[in-house]
Amino acid sequence: MKKIILLAAVVYMISCTEKEDGIKVIENYDDIYFPKAEVESKIDTEEEFDKVINDLREAAKKYVSDYAQPVVVKFNHRIYINEEGKVDAVKEITSLSSQMIKNDNVKNIYGEEATKLLVKAADKWSFTPAVKDGNPVKFRTDLIYSIVFDDKGDVVEETSTFKSVARSKISEDDVYYVVVEQQPTPIGGLQAIQEKIKYPAKAKNEGIEGRVFVKAYINENGEVDEVTLLKGIHHECDSVAMAAIKQTKFTPGMQRGVPVKVQVSIPIVFKLQ
Repeated sequence: MKKIILLAAVVYMISCTEKEDGIKVIENYDDIYFPKAEVESKIDTEEEFDKVINDLREAAKKYVSDYAQPVVVKFNHRIYINEEGKVDAVKEITSLSSQMIKNDNVKNIYGEEATKLLVKAADKWSFTPAVKDGNPVKFRTDLIYSIVFDDKGDVVEETSTFKSVARSKISEDDVYYVVVEQQPTPIGGLQAIQEKIKYPAKAKNEGIEGRVFVKAYINENGEVDEVTLLKGIHHECDSVAMAAIKQTKFTPGMQRGVPVKVQVSIPIVFKLQ
C-alpha cells in the first residue's frame, strides 16, 4: 500500500538528472506541486469535496466517541496530490495552538493528533487528476476544516474549505503593517465588494448564512497581493468572498504621508432574504 508522507516544515529532495547547471536541489514540495489556482481541478466540486469532509467527519466522530465532554477537532493542512489523483503527502500549515479553546472542560484535537486522522482518511481518497496545458499534473491545496462535538458526540458546529493557494506575491522581506495612520479602504466601500458576491446555490439551498472573514494583503498601489481565510462558513461562500476581495481595488494605506503595504481583515456577509 502506498504510504502518505508526513512533511516537516521544509523537505529536501534531490534530482540527479544531469543538466548544464549540475544537480538541481528542490527545497520544498511546494516547488514541484502546482498551486490549485494554477490548474484545472474538480476537487472543489460537490462530489469530491463532500467525500473529503464526510470521511474526516466520520473519522473524527469515531475518534472522539470515548470522550464524555465537548471536543474541538481542527485540520489546517496542505495536501499534495499526484498526477493520478492520489494523495502523496500532507503537512500542517501553521500551528493552531493559539486558536484552540482554553478550557479544561473542552478537549482540543489538532496538530500531530489531527494529522494522524487526516493521513488515515486520505489514504482512501482518489481525486480526478488535475490538468495543466492538457496534461495531468501534481498539485497542492490547503484544507481548513473545523468540527465541534458536544459531550454526547453530536456535531454542533462545522466549517470547511479548500483554499485556492496561488503562488504568493509576498516575499519573506515584505512587511505589511497592521495599524497605520490611514487604513486602506475599498473603492466604493464594502458595498462595492458585496455587489461582486453571488450567493452559491448549494449554500443557499442548505440555508447557510453568516460572515466570512478574510485577511487581505494590500500593496502601496491599492492592489490586493494575497488573501487568506480567517473564518469561513461554507467552502463555496468562502471561495466567493476571497475572489471578490482579490478583485477589489483599494485606496492605499498611508503612513506619514507615504503609501505603505497593509494587512486588513474584511467581513463579507451572506444573508438569506
